[in-house]
Amino acid sequence: MSNRFAPLSADDPAAVAGYPLFARLGAGGMGRVYLSISPGGQPLAIKVVRREYADDEQFRKRFQQEVQAAQRVHSAYTAPLVEAAPDDPVPWLATVYVPGPSLHTAVEEAGPLPEKAVWRLVAGIAEALVGIHAAGVVHRDLKPSNVLLAADRPRVIDFGIARAADATSLTRTGIQVGTPAFMTPEQIRAGAVGPATDVFALGQLAVFAATGRSAFGEGTTEALFFRILNEPPDLDGCPPELAELATRCLAKDPAARPTPEDIVALARPHTDAAETSPWLPPATAALTADYEPPHMDPGARLQTLVPLPRRRAPLVAGAAAVVAFFLLAVVVAFQTGAVGKAARQGPTSSPGPYQPSSAASAAAPSPTPLGYAEEFRNAAFTMPGGDCTSFVHITVSFDRKGPSVGVGGWMHSDFNFDCSSSRPDPRVTFGANDGNAALAGTATDGPGCMAAVRSAPIQPLVPFANLHKGMRFCALYPADNHVVLLKLTSKNDSTNALSWSATAWHTPPGP
Repeated sequence: MSNRFAPLSADDPAAVAGYPLFARLGAGGMGRVYLSISPGGQPLAIKVVRREYADDEQFRKRFQQEVQAAQRVHSAYTAPLVEAAPDDPVPWLATVYVPGPSLHTAVEEAGPLPEKAVWRLVAGIAEALVGIHAAGVVHRDLKPSNVLLAADRPRVIDFGIARAADATSLTRTGIQVGTPAFMTPEQIRAGAVGPATDVFALGQLAVFAATGRSAFGEGTTEALFFRILNEPPDLDGCPPELAELATRCLAKDPAARPTPEDIVALARPHTDAAETSPWLPPATAALTADYEPPHMDPGARLQTLVPLPRRRAPLVAGAAAVVAFFLLAVVVAFQTGAVGKAARQGPTSSPGPYQPSSAASAAAPSPTPLGYAEEFRNAAFTMPGGDCTSFVHITVSFDRKGPSVGVGGWMHSDFNFDCSSSRPDPRVTFGANDGNAALAGTATDGPGCMAAVRSAPIQPLVPFANLHKGMRFCALYPADNHVVLLKLTSKNDSTNALSWSATAWHTPPGP
């Protein structure tokens, strides 16, 4: 099967706001999506909205709200927004190009997933919803095409019609929000839409992944709506324990549905044993080669797409890839030019020995750029932590002057600490994608950190138990052209507080 990238046509732009375009990834009612690359070598997906929407003030207001909502969301099971320009003459946004076919494509072309993979999928989507809902956002259109199956874990994407829970709806009369086969009773009745709406959709996704069909069948919109409102779901062929979970999620009464935190806990016994092994079955993993991003030169526009040379890890058919067609949940991740992914330690597993991931052997090395300007040196900051009896989220972001710490907020973050009562293992998350942070080793400067990240990347999610005083990390933030050397100066096991020292470089040199 050929790869999934369409060449640019005569009416496609050569670049968007300085980002070169290399291929068209898709087009829909709201606009076109293009393949691009960041200055640091990270593949990107750039969404350019249709001009008729750009001229609609109501749309612009909605688009601005969606950008602001996305900036409040953080989860390792969503994908990062790199940049957005809602006020440009033609609004656009750039997101990280996420490796993985959609759940819809995977089931359609390779068949339903085995039970163990479905549990991994359910756990990942539920954890994404924990972060989404904590930010006051409801997805509202969670369906198979809005879930990506990357080689390391699933990602929830596309907040194209998401609204902050307290925002005024901008939906105009006659415009339906949601996909009929995956809508909920409360959406159909035009009642209140809240976090439980996304839980109902998660139950639908579990049934679809396990059986290859909708829990409420097919047919006209009216027939679907009648079954969703009045009939029990069709769970024939769904494994018993998955069917039990789906039944709870698909309760007609939103108050009777479990929370995403409940679902994470229910899935834990089914996922721990599989955390260190490839989660996708071979037939699904074999699809992913078609989605590998082509070779791209940030300084040139390619007319011919050349697949990236790549060494594959055993049993993983390359890094899967598909793009988020609209707003993706935000966390500014540590990105590199390497797109090889490693099986990651899941958030529900017990802390174990902390080792570099296998992504180092899967990623082709990139040359280290020359010219680093020091931004700040030995800047001290503390992540205060928490007791994990409720959701705790501490964010850290860097600008050219130094680090900023946010407690319980959802600021633009470069890394974070979090824990919750449903998942009491506190951890530090270095971005949302593997391969962008490394144990520092002997690195003492910007080029040394860049080399460490590209030669021996680690899994970004570090259990608190594996951290120790004096531990040093290098982290790369190409969206902001940062390379940061982090040293852990103190660790408080009773309060989960962490104190750090940070030195950062900018490349190319800033003004």
